[in-house]
Amino acid sequence: MEELSRSKLYEVEAVSNFRELVERSCRLYSDKTAFIYKKHPKDTTYIRHTYADLKQDIRKSWYWVN
Repeated sequence: MEELSRSKLYEVEAVSNFRELVERSCRLYSDKTAFIYKKHPKDTTYIRHTYADLKQDIRKSWYWVN
């Protein structure tokens, strides 16, 4: 088995908390799909949720909690 090199494969932007992670993901991938789901297990269609949608949902839930 080949030993892995210690050199960097790609540059990484450090994040220190979940908020920074969400903000960065939205900035870089706003219109890309963050996740997909079905409302019911037997549904044949999936609902697409973008990173922008995710950020908006997190903000709504944060305001609801506080």
